[in-house]
Amino acid sequence: MARSTAEIQADIALTRHAIEAHLDALQARIPRRWWTPYAVVGGAFAAGFLFAQIPVLRILVLMGAGARTVHTGMSLATTLAATQRQVGDWVRARNERRPSPEPNSEGASTAPSEAFPRKRVTPAKPAREHAAPGGAVGSHALSGSRA
Repeated sequence: MARSTAEIQADIALTRHAIEAHLDALQARIPRRWWTPYAVVGGAFAAGFLFAQIPVLRILVLMGAGARTVHTGMSLATTLAATQRQVGDWVRARNERRPSPEPNSEGASTAPSEAFPRKRVTPAKPAREHAAPGGAVGSHALSGSRA
């Protein structure tokens, strides 16, 4: 479907305004010195001389290495972001499973103050004395000696 001339001119005006805003922001960062235009022209000549001395194939190889580096970095960043999100989901799910602390009659929480509650330790049962086949009872029954 064709666009009208007015729509196209409005898009051009909007794009021109955005470009001018970016250029104004860039010019605010560049110092206004007498040597700035000369530095830009000198840099352009240096870049042209450098590219003239390096074969095109080598430039393409260097660009390929740079592209591989960027690709690896993006893969790593994506993996780290996914891992961080998954760990956050696990922590959120764990916190939702825990019971919320309920205040007692004084308004203090009955929940443990530690981040991870301690395991309940049951007291050890007293050792039973074993009866030996000969009828002796006590620790000497295990050793096999009779008094």
